[in-house]
Amino acid sequence: MWEWRSFCDSERFSTFFINQEDLELAINSQVSEVRLDKYVNLDTPKLGLKFRNIRKDTKKGLLELKILIQTNSWKAEFWEKTIERYTSTHPAKEVIHNILRKESNKLDTVFSEKINLIVDSLSKNDLRFITVKKQRKRIYLYNPNKVVKTKFKIPKASTKIEQTVIEFNKTTWNTISIQSYNEQTIKGILDNIEIDNRYIISGYPGFLRVQSRVNNNL
Repeated sequence: MWEWRSFCDSERFSTFFINQEDLELAINSQVSEVRLDKYVNLDTPKLGLKFRNIRKDTKKGLLELKILIQTNSWKAEFWEKTIERYTSTHPAKEVIHNILRKESNKLDTVFSEKINLIVDSLSKNDLRFITVKKQRKRIYLYNPNKVVKTKFKIPKASTKIEQTVIEFNKTTWNTISIQSYNEQTIKGILDNIEIDNRYIISGYPGFLRVQSRVNNNL
């Protein structure tokens, strides 16, 4: 799925939807989903390995691997979710290795080769984690169950806009994302929004990797 994502620290965040009050009101009216994600060894921004939605009571979560396939000229990224496996969030390194190797055998060569890269990286380094608390609000455009009126002429596709407050390494950030299988749908939305130059445009893996290095936590 194509995704365009931006980040701004909470102290400077005002609103992303300048002159788009309908979208701002729609997303602010949603109930927040709160969850913990734990990212694993972010050595490359092109591979995003994490435990999604960690359950403190069971100490389990969904081990998920996304692979960055393409980045376009205006920094939208196409991510392919290749692995999902429910498992312990405190595994030995060998457990992660085995899951990745087993699942990669089921995938096309282009994906399995990329997965081998992260397996090799994990074998040479200790496990390092970044735990991120997320409070997310989401709206769908032209979804039959959640129709949101906008000023945009958007094709009938599964398009999502998310606004999330994230906390990690004693810092708080706001992130906005627009996601769709149609690249031009995202471009059409962005063309009608004035984007503040204080925002950092990046996917989660690349952003967390850079910020954690700035704070000497990776």
